[in-house]
Order: sequence, then structure tokens, then C-alpha cells
Amino acid sequence: MNRGQEILIMTVSITDDKKDKIIVHENDNPEDLATNFIARYNLNPKLTSLLTEEILSNLSNLNIPFSYNPLSSKQHPISLNKSNTLSSMPKEYPQQDFYSQISYENNGQKLYAKGLRQNLQSENHKQALKIRLEQEQNKELTFQPKINPVSNILASRMIDRSIDSIRRKESEMAQFYVERQVKELSECTFTPKINLGSSKTIEYEQRPNSKRFQELYNDSLIRKHKQEYLQKHVEYSFKPEILSTKNVSSSGERLFCKKPFNELEYYRQSELKDPETGQDFFVPQINRGLYNRIREVPIGEHLYRQKKEHVQSSGVFNTEPSLESNKRSEQLLNRAKRMRYYEIFQQFNPDEQGMIHYENIEPRNIEPIVLKLMGQMLDVWGEEKEPLDFETFAGSLDNLLKILSPDERIVFLIYKRNKEDTQRDSVKRSSFLAETDGVYSRQLEQKLTSQARVELEREKRYRSELDGCTFHPQTTPYKTFGKRNK
Repeated sequence: MNRGQEILIMTVSITDDKKDKIIVHENDNPEDLATNFIARYNLNPKLTSLLTEEILSNLSNLNIPFSYNPLSSKQHPISLNKSNTLSSMPKEYPQQDFYSQISYENNGQKLYAKGLRQNLQSENHKQALKIRLEQEQNKELTFQPKINPVSNILASRMIDRSIDSIRRKESEMAQFYVERQVKELSECTFTPKINLGSSKTIEYEQRPNSKRFQELYNDSLIRKHKQEYLQKHVEYSFKPEILSTKNVSSSGERLFCKKPFNELEYYRQSELKDPETGQDFFVPQINRGLYNRIREVPIGEHLYRQKKEHVQSSGVFNTEPSLESNKRSEQLLNRAKRMRYYEIFQQFNPDEQGMIHYENIEPRNIEPIVLKLMGQMLDVWGEEKEPLDFETFAGSLDNLLKILSPDERIVFLIYKRNKEDTQRDSVKRSSFLAETDGVYSRQLEQKLTSQARVELEREKRYRSELDGCTFHPQTTPYKTFGKRNK
């Protein structure tokens, strides 16, 4: 159906923040336009006639011929709900025959009017296109929620009921407070008697106004100070403990209390100086960290110990064979040690009962190195002159090894005898222990020998380093409390 050209665009305010436009064409029916608009936004149907009359009045204001015979000319004085105010935006109808009826004084006015018409026409086309796009988008939204009118009625009833219950509760509480106050007052039977003619009352009533003003001023100051105090009390919750005594000590008392601290500081400073010459001790530059570490040993001993640890941890002697001790190797070492003890025990000429006596000792049968190392032990045994069995003798040798140096201990346990002595003692040794001469015994002897050689080399190296150290710092045996003078 051809609706013709656009002759009017009306903007209708549905709510405060919602508006829509009605586009009127030449062949449109105003009543149909109003009915469709009311149905689209679900408004009151009684507004149809009012909206139709508004469209006709806007067309009449534009002086555009429009044929329409309304079915009923009855006016409905109905106000729009939800601020449904109607406002119009007129547009001139751009027809050549219509505008040709208007006469202009000159060609300039005619061209100016033509430019205005073209601008209005372009703006109206843009607005119509925008409205058409919005309508197409609204057609895609098919969901329309259904609101139950009964629920609105129930909700309003509940709101009214809640308001009534709140008012009823407030009235009941007010009545309860009044009854409780009346009950409390009924229990108070004592009524104080006030003497209206007392001197204080008369003085208060007869005081001058100027004094009354002064009292009010003082009262305001007191209230102000009280408010400031309460504000500070809330703001500064921390309360330090202040001593009850307010007497300040005299200068003499303060100096007397400071005397022990001064003496302690003087004692600390005097420790860093020579008592005879008064010169400061030499303080070597040591590579220390940010915090000084207090050591219990003197600085000289600490330096030598660091050097020794460095030598021991160096890789010079890392080529020695690794002697990992386990349960089996410890058993073999103890067995070899007891074999050596038994050899020395046989050199002391034991009797048939397996006991040795100090009187039966023959020094020519004992190894010279053993006799030399056991000299102190033999002197103590000579004083007691008690017979010893093998177990007691082995325990005494264990105690002797604890006080010997590493070199002496190795020489005492590993003594290279000639082949004749070895062959002669083999028979005696087999009577007490099983035969152990073999590959493992020779390998164990080689390991012990290499270990002794390494120990001797390490001891020589350490002694040569000590001989090369000519600087000996002078230190004090007292602590310096972790402080130094720089």
C-alpha cells in the first residue's frame, strides 16, 4: 500500500527517559496511527482519541490539506499517566505545488527558503531511517514478560500491612515506656523538702545579671574544654605510664649515676692500649663482613687455625687412597691391632698361665722402639709389680696410644721386622689367632703405610709454615665487647 510522502514527524514522551516518534504520511489514518502507538507501548486505550486530536491539530498548524472524518468528536479530558506528555516537532511538506503558492519579494528569499527546505528534508529522512532501524531491532525481541496484576495488589497489601504493624509496634512500645515510668514513680515514696527561703536560693535569685552572664560564659568554657578532652581521649587512645614522683634529681645525683658508665667506657678504651707506653695496640686489617663476629679464641690462634683448615681442605693431598670405614674394615683393623698387641705381649715372656710379671722381663727380647715408647708405662708397672693377663695388657696399650703422637702411634703399631723374626713369631701367633697372612693383610699394611706417610708430610708442611710466620700480634685475654676503634 502506497502511503505517500512524509508530511509530519511527532515526538511523544512516554516517560521521563523514554521517547518515540510518530511519522505521518499523506495516505495515513491518524486514528490508526494513534491506536498502533498505544498498543505498542501498552498504554491506556482511552488515550487514543487524545493522541488522534493532537496529530490533527499539528497538521492544521502546518496548513496542510488533510481529509479526515473522525467517527466521534467527543472530547475525553483524560490526563496521561506516567508523565505521558505529547510534544510535536512540525515539518514542512516539500511539494512543488504547495510552495509555489507562496510569493517571495526577491530571488534571495526564495533560494534561502529552498535551502531550508532541503536541510529539513535531509534531517527528516535521517530520523525516519533511524526510527525504521529501531523498529526492526524491536521486532527481533520476541520476549514480553507477563505481569500478574494480582501480584501487584498483594504486594501493595503487604506494604500497607507492614506499615501498620510498624506503627502498632511503636505505639505499643511508647505505651510500655509510659507504664514503666509510672510504675517506677509509684515506688519512689520519698519526697525531699526544699527550703525556698534558704540563703543559697535567695542569693541565686538576687544575683545581678552581669554575674549571671559571667557564669554562663564560664559554663560554656567548661563545656568546651570537656568536649575537647573527650575528642582527644577518643583520638589518642594510648596512655603512657608516668611516674608519680615529680621531683627532678639534682646534677650531683645525675653525675653519680653516670659514674659507673664512664668507668666502664674508660675500662674499654684502656684495654686497647699498652699499659706501659700508652700507645694503641696494632689492629690488623681482617676481611670482615658488615657485622663483627665475637670469637672466644684470641685473634692469633684464630688466624693460625684458619690457615691450618685451609691447608687441610686444599687439594694437595687429595690423591691419597680413600679409606672408607665400615663395619667390616673396623673389625679387620681391630683384629690387626690385637695381633700387634699379642706380638708385644709375647716379647714380655708370659708364663704357662698366660700372665706376665715385671721380674721376668728381658729387655733384649723386646723391640727397642716399643721399649722406648712404653717407658712411662713400665715405670708405673714397676712400682705396682702386679701380674697382667693379655686383656689387661691390651687395655693399657689402648690408653697408651691415646697419649702418643700420630707418628709414634704409627711406628708403634707398624714395626718392620726382618724375615727371621717374622718366621720365628709365626708359630706363636698361630696358637692364639688364626693365620691371616694373605693378599688382604698386605693390602691393609700398604694402606696404613701410605696413611702414615701422608700424616708425616702434612706435619712437616705445617711446621714449615709455622716457622715462616714471623708476625705475632699482641692481643689481650679480655673481650672488647664487640667494639673497635677505627
